[in-house]
Amino acid sequence: MTLYKQLLTWSMGIFITISVVLFALEFHHTRNDLIEQQTVRFDDTLNAATFALSPYLQGDDLEEAQTIIKKIFDNHNYQSTTLISITSSEAIKLNFKEPKNSIPSWFMTLSNIKPIQKTVQISSNWQPLANLKVINRPTFVYEKLWNNTKSILFALTFCGVILIVGLSIVFRRILVPLQIIQVSAQNLANNKFDEVLETSKYRELNDVVSVFNQITKQLRTHFEQQSEEKQTTCSCVPRSSIRIG
Repeated sequence: MTLYKQLLTWSMGIFITISVVLFALEFHHTRNDLIEQQTVRFDDTLNAATFALSPYLQGDDLEEAQTIIKKIFDNHNYQSTTLISITSSEAIKLNFKEPKNSIPSWFMTLSNIKPIQKTVQISSNWQPLANLKVINRPTFVYEKLWNNTKSILFALTFCGVILIVGLSIVFRRILVPLQIIQVSAQNLANNKFDEVLETSKYRELNDVVSVFNQITKQLRTHFEQQSEEKQTTCSCVPRSSIRIG
């Protein structure tokens, strides 16, 4: 693996690690905040229902009480309601249909939000009239949490792409002096002596450039001396002694 790829890989790894930590913290905070909002809304609706049902329960008008319950609770935020009259012991149980949603099942399993279940006593002038049991459906929390999660993931992905593109450009520019040294070293291995390398603006590379230039000069001088000696040797032709008998 090249140094460029290694730097880019480590940068991506660090960014992903930080992103996961930030995402987990934000997810946990948002989840708790939405659950608290759901609880407050549930309590407010339950209080409003007991206030609205009280006049009809005083007259044992359970049919109208059932109509009021449907108006208040028949939506995607509630699973079922059970109204038990204390005076007549009659019970009205209503189950509400679960709406279709686009939230993935794995996300709901991961979020693990429990439905709220409460039972309140409806009374009038300190006289108990009925008990109302309500079980909600945490659809509100799932929808808000899913939308918030998608927004966070989109933002992190966008920032990640911008960061990687920016780092790739920066790393390429930073590693240019090393690439020049690499090419010069390859040429040096092939007995090709380049010009003296310029001093790098990076302090860490200055010593490397200085040593490389010194080695290049020494090798160039050595090969020039060897070349001159070879030429001198070739120019000296020995004389042959001839005998005439």
